[in-house]
Amino acid sequence: MSYISLLFGRLVVGLGVGIASMIIPVYISEVAPKSFRGQLATLNTLVITFGQVIAYVVNIVYAQKPSGWRYMFGISAIPAIIQLAIMPFMPESPRRMVAINDLAEAKRTLQRIYGSTVSDRFVDREIETIQEDMLQSSIGTYRDFLLPQYLKPLLIACMLQAAQQLSGFNTAMYYAATILQMAGFQDHQNSTVVALIVAVTNMVFTMIAVTMIDKTGRRRILVVTMLSMIICLFALGASFAVQQGGFIAKQDTCLGYASHCARCILDDRCGWSTDQNICIPTHSVNMTALDASTVLSTCPEKRIDGLITFVLLFSLTAYVASYALGLGYVPWIIQSELFTLPLRGKANGIATATNWICNLLVASTFLSMTNALSAAGTFWLYAGISAFLWIGIVKWVPETSGKSLEDISTLFH
Repeated sequence: MSYISLLFGRLVVGLGVGIASMIIPVYISEVAPKSFRGQLATLNTLVITFGQVIAYVVNIVYAQKPSGWRYMFGISAIPAIIQLAIMPFMPESPRRMVAINDLAEAKRTLQRIYGSTVSDRFVDREIETIQEDMLQSSIGTYRDFLLPQYLKPLLIACMLQAAQQLSGFNTAMYYAATILQMAGFQDHQNSTVVALIVAVTNMVFTMIAVTMIDKTGRRRILVVTMLSMIICLFALGASFAVQQGGFIAKQDTCLGYASHCARCILDDRCGWSTDQNICIPTHSVNMTALDASTVLSTCPEKRIDGLITFVLLFSLTAYVASYALGLGYVPWIIQSELFTLPLRGKANGIATATNWICNLLVASTFLSMTNALSAAGTFWLYAGISAFLWIGIVKWVPETSGKSLEDISTLFH
């Protein structure tokens, strides 16, 4: 398979995932009863985390097999095929039906959503509420976002999506094995297995979030769990700083690492000389067979190593758990609830674009930043950015739990 084919396939998959990440939260918010709208939106995030766990398992199974990557790509098509088969049976959003004046279909959809226990009067009242909201709002254009009542919720939605990505969480998922190798797990298979534990933590705590979101409230759980994330990021950075002997950036030469063994062995050009107790190049033409026999790819054990590894793994796991309980799904829920129908699609498109732009920024700069700032400096940078955005969330994000979409839109008028 050529590089161009792989690139084109990744482009198509990325386009599909990007569209789905914008549409699905909106669809869920429009078809779900307000009493458990948050639970259904969180369930969407839960299924995503389950998929991540399965992806790690598949990677572990096929990583050592010849052309194993082909099996990885092939198996990933199965969930998409299942989804394609199910989607034709899904109902259209009742708000969409009202928007195109198909009130009979809107009524049938609401009856399917609420079941036979609700009266016709209740369904009619829901349709009237949707119609009133649409009448009060003109047909939306991007120019409308210049108005204060629409600009503020848009900025809130974009801030939440930026906070989700700039917290650095997806680096923990994309580069989990690499981060764990930085932490001392030099064997790739072992680091991937530990990364699987991180993914399972994400899934388990997302399951817990499903039961909490509508009872605890979106804003409260977001504020508390994001504060926990910031603390864990500082602890994670401190663990790396202690392990690597400070904020040691990538050096031009192996000798530049001096006596910092943990940072030395992360550089694939270097190894640790047990005779000289310094970092030396492993591919030097002047290296003798005796020198090569005394160069290690791991550091000599220290008494404090076990404690550092425990603190590092605990901080990473607690960070992932905190993210799963709050920032992992709350931005998508709140984003889908803040806007009136004429602007909802456009606003969600802008906020989702903010998410993916920040995702690209963080994912593409992580390894470069660990080289320039060290792992400790990189995680402290994420902590500082998260602390700044946390202040904005405390000041400006409203509580939307238990309110109808129409009631929420009045908060900004």
